[in-house]
Amino acid sequence: MTETTPVAPPSAAEVAARRAALFRETPGRHLARVALGTAWALKPRRIGGLPALGRLWLADLASPAPGLPDPARPVNAAGACGIVHDLAPETLVAAYARGLFPLAHFGPLKWMSPAERFVLPVERFHLEKEARRVLKQGR
Repeated sequence: MTETTPVAPPSAAEVAARRAALFRETPGRHLARVALGTAWALKPRRIGGLPALGRLWLADLASPAPGLPDPARPVNAAGACGIVHDLAPETLVAAYARGLFPLAHFGPLKWMSPAERFVLPVERFHLEKEARRVLKQGR
């Protein structure tokens, strides 16, 4: 039997440096993300929800709400319910259990609870042969 040397957990500075490296965004990619997010938000069926979203954001800047928002009270037709302040695993699990999920194209991350959902019954799921092959190869 071989002995293993325990590995010390990374320091907070190491974690911060790794996170900064992973989430680095070039100016060109940032501009593309903002342009696409703006185009998405300005689609005719979504533009009506922008004033309510702006009020939600400003209210949150003035007085951040603790905890998770009520998914039964979205502020617009897209289902925006609140601003995300905590993405800890426990918070995400609690949010998913309440029907909330985080979403943002740009700007603050928001808790969403849309009226319409996509549900894929697992028993009817079929993965094409080529897709299975790609997954097995790790590509």
